[in-house]
Amino acid sequence: MRPEFGEVEEPAATVGSSTMPHKRNPHLVAVSAAVRALVPLALGALQGEHEADGAAEWTMFDAVTRACVLTGAALPRLHLITAGLRLDERRMRANTGLTAGALTSEAVMLELGAVVGRQVAHAIVAEAARVAAGTGRRFDGVLAADPSVAAHLDPAASRGWSIRTGTPGLSTDIAVSTAARARETAAAIRAGGGAPAKAAPALS
Repeated sequence: MRPEFGEVEEPAATVGSSTMPHKRNPHLVAVSAAVRALVPLALGALQGEHEADGAAEWTMFDAVTRACVLTGAALPRLHLITAGLRLDERRMRANTGLTAGALTSEAVMLELGAVVGRQVAHAIVAEAARVAAGTGRRFDGVLAADPSVAAHLDPAASRGWSIRTGTPGLSTDIAVSTAARARETAAAIRAGGGAPAKAAPALS
């Protein structure tokens, strides 16, 4: 849908744009927006008045009915999209590299902050990011050349700097746990028991 990113691509629809044959309109997004637009209507119906009449009840009934119809229309499309979704790992890696390493600034700041204090570390890392952006140098190269950083962190061993070489932080844990909950919910629904009622596990 957004070729300037090019990371994720929906499967080709039967009809895309009426004027641009290459374009793929996000129909599911439009349906989802219509469902979200019903939320204020439903919330307004929750406000009970003295000796309330049936207006609020009918307003809620209308909102829920339309939401159910729209959601029912979205589910088959969601199945088609997820079944044919294409991911471009090469573009993902290229896009994360657009910051020339500055994507790791928070991790580096936290690690350096454990030694020199958070505010001091923030100022050091922010200045390094500005220098890197203004000169076209890599962010980690600017940090390595800064004596106030090199005195406390080893670029070769630093956990924060190693993220750019493949360590995804908590992203993998979040993705795996979310996928596990989705599979558990789907299995419960197929079994006729509804979605399992339990809180999502906290990530430490």
